[in-house]
Amino acid sequence: MKTINKIVRFLFSMSFMGIIVILLALSMAVATFVENRNGTTASQALIYQSWWFELGIMLAFVNILANIIRMKLYKLKKLPIFLFHCAFLVIILGAALTRYVGKEGIMHIREGESTGAYLSAETFFYVKAESGSGSLEKYQKVYLSPASSREVRMKLSLGENRIRIRSVNYVEGGQLQKGGQMESMGGNHPDVAQVKVSINNSSEEVMVRGIQRSGFMQNEFEISGIKLTLAFGSRPMELPFKLTLNDFQLDRYPGSNSPSSFASEVTLVDTKNQVTKPYRIFMNNILTHRGYRFYQSSYDMDEQGTVLSVNHDGLGTSVTYTGYFLMIVFIILAFFAPGSRFKRLLKESRKGAVVSAVAILLLMVSNLSLSAQNYPKAPDAREAREFGKIWVLGSEGRIKPVSSLSQEMVRKVFGENSAAGMTAEQLSLSMLIEPDKWANIPMIEVKNSTLVNTINVNGKRASYNDFFREGRYVMAAMVNEAYVKKPNQRNGLDKSVIKIDEALNIVYMGLTGQLLQIFPDPIDPKAKWHVPANAPAGLSQQDSLMIHASFATYLDAVRTGDLAQALLLRKGIQNFQSKYGSAIIPAQGKARLEVLYNKTLIFERLTIFYALIGLLFLIVQIWSLFKVVKWHGQVSKIFGFLLFGGWLLHTFGLGMRWYISGHAPMSNGYESMIFVAWGTLLAGLLVVRRSMLPLALTGVLAALALLVAHMSWMNPQITPLVPVLKSVWLTIHVAIIMTSYSFLGLGALIGLIAMILFVSKTKKNQALVSGHIRHLTRLNQIVLIAGLYLITIGCFLGAIWANQSWGRYWGWDPKETWCLITILVYSFVTHMHHIKGFDTDFSFNFGALMGFGAVLMTYFGVNYFLGGMHSYAGGDAPAMPVGVYVALIVLVALVYIAYFNELRFQPKKKSDV
Repeated sequence: MKTINKIVRFLFSMSFMGIIVILLALSMAVATFVENRNGTTASQALIYQSWWFELGIMLAFVNILANIIRMKLYKLKKLPIFLFHCAFLVIILGAALTRYVGKEGIMHIREGESTGAYLSAETFFYVKAESGSGSLEKYQKVYLSPASSREVRMKLSLGENRIRIRSVNYVEGGQLQKGGQMESMGGNHPDVAQVKVSINNSSEEVMVRGIQRSGFMQNEFEISGIKLTLAFGSRPMELPFKLTLNDFQLDRYPGSNSPSSFASEVTLVDTKNQVTKPYRIFMNNILTHRGYRFYQSSYDMDEQGTVLSVNHDGLGTSVTYTGYFLMIVFIILAFFAPGSRFKRLLKESRKGAVVSAVAILLLMVSNLSLSAQNYPKAPDAREAREFGKIWVLGSEGRIKPVSSLSQEMVRKVFGENSAAGMTAEQLSLSMLIEPDKWANIPMIEVKNSTLVNTINVNGKRASYNDFFREGRYVMAAMVNEAYVKKPNQRNGLDKSVIKIDEALNIVYMGLTGQLLQIFPDPIDPKAKWHVPANAPAGLSQQDSLMIHASFATYLDAVRTGDLAQALLLRKGIQNFQSKYGSAIIPAQGKARLEVLYNKTLIFERLTIFYALIGLLFLIVQIWSLFKVVKWHGQVSKIFGFLLFGGWLLHTFGLGMRWYISGHAPMSNGYESMIFVAWGTLLAGLLVVRRSMLPLALTGVLAALALLVAHMSWMNPQITPLVPVLKSVWLTIHVAIIMTSYSFLGLGALIGLIAMILFVSKTKKNQALVSGHIRHLTRLNQIVLIAGLYLITIGCFLGAIWANQSWGRYWGWDPKETWCLITILVYSFVTHMHHIKGFDTDFSFNFGALMGFGAVLMTYFGVNYFLGGMHSYAGGDAPAMPVGVYVALIVLVALVYIAYFNELRFQPKKKSDV
């Protein structure tokens, strides 16, 4: 009986909860890599839909419920924490309802057609058996993939016959070869499931073809006198009403193929309830009827048909949303309720002054310029600035000043914002004026030794003409070979070839003026704009002459120094733009602001500013740790005000980018990193009254975030949003998530300093250093709890956005999965004080430091190394810098030394005396 009681107590203990949390987090982490390697279906079959994964979640549910009762969290004074844990229970319950009761699928309708059915999102294996004694059919939900080929397990009885069906192999795009073996043919070939059919005592293997996420392809066989129809794919599901597609509408960004928005004009006909109503379905605007929800998902290539996502999960969604509401209420109470742990930690943090120590970070900023060349004369600086204010239609569909296009071109070719002693506008103008000279100037960086030998150049850069011999492109074969390969199969040479080929195309377009789509179409300004000297047919003589000759004459005036003539011609081009493009071009004030934004380079300059101020601030903190000085407080205030001033400039820069782009600056990797830097410094400013340490740390962390933002594989270009990103829920979700990263990053830095203090502890300074560590730990608990609250809210607001956009609040996408893993990791860290053996300052700070790895994986790992809907990667993941491995080794060594040094000061057990 005692043994049973011990087992029960352990199952309901915080220690067991910690084990469950870590195992679930590890399982989900493995699943994301399984998905990246073997596909979504494999990760679902092997992990997310497995019985043991469900068991883990069920045990977590029971453990939370038991601890609520055991710790009497239901008492009024513990209301916030009670609501928080109840919220998790409600969310788990809602997820279970969605999993077992909810339905989702895809509906495809062509214009003028009606349908009352849709295809399930899940894959089903279908069996129909027929004989003289009757017939029957059966469905089984399966997750078929090469890594989960034995999913099908079915038993049927037809009269006296016992039928068993099981899959033994599965090949994507498979085809039967000689010897009975299957090979993957790839392409558009159907998948093949190798199925063993047993009827009574006889067995036979058959090949069943099908396409997942598509309708059934029926495969008919006759075995032992029984006719069998086997198939797999999406199951047809009936609706209690019909939808008719009256019209599908697609709007594109001006002059681009990129969709701005798309919508379906439908008519709902419900005969039973006598309902007939028209409705317009578009992104984030949902049709709801009788528990079914229809979302705009995709469309046919000919734009004559629509694809709608269908969801029927009213109960599960309602219960889950209730859990989200309870969680948000708890977090508000936790911040302000007098009895909450957060408030208690705030009070404790005021009792002692928190002092910090940190290893001095060396930030080397280098600006590599081109080797001295005989460059063409730079155009007049003032005229180049005015040239930069002309509107141009970018390839991505955004209308922007030539200043922005010039910076993008120079950055792509030279890897810098300016080159050859010229601004981007001057350089762009110079290339147009003297293209022959620029074609012979080494501009394009060539690092790969194979390419250096192929092109036969000296130095690190090659000219445009170096890539052509006797009119032949010397990299033609290499380019074709590189593009044919899948992104994950490209080697270093392939990636270099593609990068250089892209730069060459940009140089060519820059030299010939093909980048400058500056003339709106007089007939349809929303159509593709025209480049100089390329007027379409059907225009008036005056308009045709303007497009054909005005820009060439302008370039000639700039070249000869006739600035008065250049001014008249430039004004003529701008008047032409206003005349024919006024309906779509932004206000002229926005052009001036964007030119100012390009010129000031706010975020690049803040990188150096934050680094210098942050490092000096940390040196002051280090000095004050070992020696009390009178000037410490005043100097710290000066540094604090300087960082606050930098943060205000940062805020202004974000505001400018927001206004220029027309959307919150959080839509890509570059924007999210500059927002992380902003939120990081904000986190330090919010707790500055209790300690100067966080502000000093966040200065350095903000510099590092901006440094990452300006690495070569980040793209600072302002681009339009795809339709699914045009949502207020997304803006709030990303803002809160990015702010949470800032708090969690600050917690990691505090943990790092604590590790350094553990290393520096000696018998002489034990009391002093232990006091500093204790205060740091209390502060870190505040920071991590705030970060955990924010990432939890952000994650679940993201679920609401997903549900509003495409019909499900959770789909185990790698990004949302790693966000949940991060929540689990920090839930474990913030509950470590309840677990025996982990309730020490060292354990907590170790968890704070190492837990940030989950954040890094959520952001960088998913965005650039894994796939998924949230990925920022453009095909090829950037190579992992060597410095990352060096930093990891140093970090592990630091923790190792800190741990064993701390063991020396632990009280010895009686048995050790």
